[in-house]
Amino acid sequence: MALGSALDSALSGLRVAQQQLDVISNNIANVSTTGYTRKILPQSTQVLQDSGRPIGVQAEKAIRNVDMNLLLDIFTQVSLTSASDVKASYMNQIQQFHGSADSEMSIAAELADLKDTFAALADSPTDEFLLSGVVNQAQTFSNKVNDFSQLLTQMRNNAENELSVSIARVNDLLEEIANLNAQVRTAHNLNRSSAAIEDLRDQAVHALSEEIEISFFTRGDGVMVVQTNNGVQLVDETATEVFFQPSNISTQHYYPDSINGIYVGGNPAKFPGAFDISSGSLGGNIGGLIEMRDEYLPKYQAQLDELSYQTARRFDLQGLRLFTNASGTLPDNTAPDPTPLPPGSPARPVSYVGFSETMQVNESILSDYTLIQQGTYSSDITIQDGSNEVIRRILEFTFSDTYCQEAVGTVNLDITTTGSADLQEHLGLYSSNQVVTGLNLSQYSEIDSNPVAPAVNASDELITSFTDYFPNWPNEDQFQLQLYDRSGAALAPITIDLSAIGANPLYATGAAHASLPDGQIDTALDQVVAAINDEITALGPPADLNVQATYNTNGQLVIESRGNVEFVDSGFGADAMGSSSFQALFGFSAQLFTTENPYFNIQIGNQDAVRIEILPGETHLDLYNKLQKTSIADSGVAGLYVDDADFTATNTLTLRPGIDDTGLGGPYYGGDMRITFGPHQADGTGVAAAGASVLSSLFGSDTPISSISYDSETREVAGVGSGKFVSFRTAYLGPDLSIGTEVLSGHNLIDYSQKIINQHAQETVLIESLLEDETQYQTTLERRMADESGVNLDEEMSMLIVMQNAYSASARAITTISDMFDELMALLR
Repeated sequence: MALGSALDSALSGLRVAQQQLDVISNNIANVSTTGYTRKILPQSTQVLQDSGRPIGVQAEKAIRNVDMNLLLDIFTQVSLTSASDVKASYMNQIQQFHGSADSEMSIAAELADLKDTFAALADSPTDEFLLSGVVNQAQTFSNKVNDFSQLLTQMRNNAENELSVSIARVNDLLEEIANLNAQVRTAHNLNRSSAAIEDLRDQAVHALSEEIEISFFTRGDGVMVVQTNNGVQLVDETATEVFFQPSNISTQHYYPDSINGIYVGGNPAKFPGAFDISSGSLGGNIGGLIEMRDEYLPKYQAQLDELSYQTARRFDLQGLRLFTNASGTLPDNTAPDPTPLPPGSPARPVSYVGFSETMQVNESILSDYTLIQQGTYSSDITIQDGSNEVIRRILEFTFSDTYCQEAVGTVNLDITTTGSADLQEHLGLYSSNQVVTGLNLSQYSEIDSNPVAPAVNASDELITSFTDYFPNWPNEDQFQLQLYDRSGAALAPITIDLSAIGANPLYATGAAHASLPDGQIDTALDQVVAAINDEITALGPPADLNVQATYNTNGQLVIESRGNVEFVDSGFGADAMGSSSFQALFGFSAQLFTTENPYFNIQIGNQDAVRIEILPGETHLDLYNKLQKTSIADSGVAGLYVDDADFTATNTLTLRPGIDDTGLGGPYYGGDMRITFGPHQADGTGVAAAGASVLSSLFGSDTPISSISYDSETREVAGVGSGKFVSFRTAYLGPDLSIGTEVLSGHNLIDYSQKIINQHAQETVLIESLLEDETQYQTTLERRMADESGVNLDEEMSMLIVMQNAYSASARAITTISDMFDELMALLR
């Protein structure tokens, strides 16, 4: 019994050692085999069940030395790296299209060159060579836009084709994994080692993770159940079909309405239970392709559409329709409406989705280059040959963030609100007339102390100094003052008799008189002023005429009135002093002095300024008619747009450059304007504050002009505008209103276009940097797996020596037992 037991133990040891040697040899042989993992042959002691006595050793099934958590990390990292690699390859195509920064071949560079051609044309607007240069560069720019749009569309279709290839590979791999799973389960049921099959299965899953990110778990029967990263089962012993039908993509197509998704479970048309996984984060090549197809490329398309359309629109808003779509029109700038009425109606995108694909130079301009100089709208401003008015607007406004300048008033100009007779009274801003004589009459103490026989030596008397001009004194010493009311109607004339004034005790030196600034008569000037004011009072002119005589600091007689004032020196009687006497006395010829009306000047662009006067008797409607250009009446300011809505609603003025001919619905262009005003000031009796200028009286401010930026309403909310405006739309773009450009700054065209290019470059750098990081991390994980699960030659050689020694020991034990058995048999014989 002892020899038999020893022999069993030795033989079992010999068998196990042989198996261990086979495993170790196989490990060494596959040290460089891709996907091979180190195999281990566990062994255990054999014992008798009844006594528990050991009777030898037995080998278990060969197993793999694999950390399954680490393996899952590797598969996940492979997916992340593959997705970044796909995105990097697509982004590099975009960067190749833009070119390097110093190549100046990007869309932004072409747009800047277009501006430069207009700048060159500004000095010679009719130069045929320069005109053709503008048109050629406009074509170059639009072609560049078209090419980029076509590239984006082609790249989306390429992504579709690559998706189709990837899905086919996924299905092949799923079938392979299912077959390997079946083999693993069979081996498990037969208590055989499945380690080698599991290696093959891991390689298949590794390849699968390149296409799509997966998760897995292993069942008790050894079957690996593979799922998508969000838990949709792909395979166990049976592969689930992943279905994808490529779409023919254009700028109008989007997932899921017009671009197909990826379905687990077969064709959804045949298998309604098929699950669409496209909207998730799929990872791998498929995830990267889906991101490019449905996120990056549509975003770039929306950016390009926004740039191209707003470029065309900004040219158009300055009176030059340089760019159109293929049909020769320009879409409206209607805000997108994600929730139109009635409920359930389809969302309405912006009208210019895909505009970049069809953008072209206006056919009319290609037929007639001079339209670059003339503009493309029938303007109420005549653009003369050689004028750079349109070109100047393009340079100063199309390529800036400002659409136009606008003057906005806050003053209600409706005269009925104050019961005023006219606009002047409503504002307290009247026409003015100030006649200033030329001689200093205050240097004379009085007109004449002795009207009959003036003192020869009374040199301080007025008449003494003017004796030669009044030889028949006190006769022939009269002049008349003819006053007119504010409407221009003549009042009764006032006759001023100088000798009668001097002889009248009311005007004696030292007498008090309320109409004088200091209230007392001290000089000949005071006597004349007091007498004229008394005559005016006796005449009883209209109160709103506000006529009076006064004097200034230079001692000159001043007549102030809101109506015309006329001096008459002859023709009214025998005592008229005549022209020479009047000229000597007052320093000018007797004449009519007309009022100066309150006015302001409007200059549109570099056109001649137009003076707008506020005349007595005019209402706010008369002012409107003077401003509003109408070709029928041939009135108004050419090139000026008057906002009828504001004037109708609030009777306030809102003015800007443009065309606003009745019924045409302008403005058709923007630009700049300048408003200057005259010296008149409001007296505080109307709605304008005392001292207010003409401009402040009409608009509420001396500086009513502000710059108006180009704007587009962000969206409509259930048919009502949002009230929020931006230079370039950033959201609710694309055919399904789901795209955001992520370009959050940039107000002028060149700046915006450059920010688009910069964003593409930044995203390329980020993706390439991420790819580098992902690749390095994947390498780290795979090195760790190789260290933990791969074959180490030194370790295997050591184990080989150990197993060889064990094999030799077992063999010696058998030899020894054989010798002992032979001796025993010999004794028995």
